Amino acid sequence: MDDRSWMYLDSPQGLRRIDYCNGVQGFINFATSIPRNFTGGGIRCPCRKCQNKKYLHPDVVMMHLLHKGFVEDYQCWYAHGEVFVSNRRRRETVVGSTSSGSNVHEAANDNTNPYINMVMDAMRMNQGNVSQCPIVEEEPNVEAARFFDLLKDSDEPLWDGCTNHSKLSVVAQVFTIKLDHGLSEAGYDKIIDWARSILPEGNRLKENFYAAKSMMKPLGLGYQKIDMCPNFCMLYYLENAEMTECMTYGHSRYKPRTGSGKTLVAYKKLRYFPITPRLQRLFMSRRTAEHMTWHQTHDVVDGVMVHPSNGEAWKRFNSVHLDFSAESRNVRLGLCADGFNPFGPRRNIDVCLRPLIDELAQLWSSGALTYDISRKQNFLMRAALMWTINDFPSYGMLSGWSTHGKLACPYYIENNKAFTLANGGKASFFDRHRRFLPLNHR
Repeated sequence: MDDRSWMYLDSPQGLRRIDYCNGVQGFINFATSIPRNFTGGGIRCPCRKCQNKKYLHPDVVMMHLLHKGFVEDYQCWYAHGEVFVSNRRRRETVVGSTSSGSNVHEAANDNTNPYINMVMDAMRMNQGNVSQCPIVEEEPNVEAARFFDLLKDSDEPLWDGCTNHSKLSVVAQVFTIKLDHGLSEAGYDKIIDWARSILPEGNRLKENFYAAKSMMKPLGLGYQKIDMCPNFCMLYYLENAEMTECMTYGHSRYKPRTGSGKTLVAYKKLRYFPITPRLQRLFMSRRTAEHMTWHQTHDVVDGVMVHPSNGEAWKRFNSVHLDFSAESRNVRLGLCADGFNPFGPRRNIDVCLRPLIDELAQLWSSGALTYDISRKQNFLMRAALMWTINDFPSYGMLSGWSTHGKLACPYYIENNKAFTLANGGKASFFDRHRRFLPLNHR
C-alpha cells in the first residue's frame, strides 16, 4: 500500500514539508471530486480542531490542515468517501490514494462493479500506483467514547461484593417504577433515602432523582421539546423559533400568565425523539451491531425472500444510489403510520413531521459519525427512507393525496372504474377487482 506517514510527520521548526503540502493538495482534490461530500458549499474539515465535525470551504480546510495537521488516525479518509466495496462473491474492491493525489484501485480485476466505474470516472485526476486502505481498529469518536465511559462506570456493582445489581441497572429499574406508577420526584427521593438506609455502607446508589437523571443523561436518548400552534398551523422551530404568534391566524404561542409566575407556558408542545442517536446505539451495542449488516451476509436462496434486500425495491435502490449502497452499514428505514388519529392533526400531520424530515435529509446528505463496535471502526452512517407502512386514510395524510371519491386510487386515478351509488351518492369500488382476472377465471 502507499505510505501515508506524510500526514503525521513534521519537519524541524514545525515547517511543513513539500510532500505534506502536496499530500494535502491531493486530499483536497480527492474530497472535492465527490459531490456528496459538499454540504452548504463546504466539506468536512479533518484537522485536529474540527475533527470532521465542521463543514468549511475547501480553501479554508486546506489552511487548517497546513497549520493544524490532520486529526489522529485518519490514514483512511472514510469521512470523505474512501470506502470498501465487497461481497461474498470474491469481490475485493478498494478506494485509495497516493501521497500526491487520489486514485482508485480495484483488486481482483473485477470490472463489473458499477460503483467502482463511477468513482474511477469521477476521481481519475492523477495516474500512478494505487494503494489499499487497510481495515484497522480505531478508537471510538468523542461522543461514542463518552457513552462507553458511562457504561464502564455504570458496570460497577451497587456495593462491593454485590453480584446481581450495578449502578446503572438499579437506576434504570427505579426509573421504570417511577414511570409505571406515576411517582413524583419527591416520592422518588423518599424511596431512595429509605433504600440507602438499609444498603451496606459505601453503596453507590445515587442519592436523589436529580443525581440519577444526571447519570442517565449521557445516554443521549432524550427528546426535543418544540412549541407548536394549537391549531397545527406551524412549529416554533428553527427560523420560526423566536415567534410568539401563529403566522397563519395570529394565535398566541403562550398561555396567559397567571399569578406571579414568570415562566411562559406554550399552548401545545411537540416532543420529538431523534432517530440518529438511536441508530448509532444499534452499532455501538455488541448484541445488535453485526445484525445491522445481515442483509449483506445472509445466504440467498433463489426464489425465496427472507429479507427486504431480496426484493426488487431494495435492488433497484442499490442500482440507482451506488454511493449509498457501497457502505453496507448505511440504514434503510420504513415509516409505520399505524395509529395516526384521523380526528386529531389529520392533514396537518406534515407540520409535526418537519423535524423528522429535516433529520432524514441530514442523514441522507452528510450522515452521522458513528462507531461500529463489531468492526471497531468509525464510519459515516447514512440513512434513507424507503417505505411507508400505513392504511389508506393514513396514506392520504402522509402523501397529501385525496383518498376520497372516484379518484382515490393513486395508481389508476380516472381509470379505476369506480361508480356512484344511486341512493347514497357515494363512490364505490365494490367488485371492480374482478377486471384484473382472466375472463375464464373460476
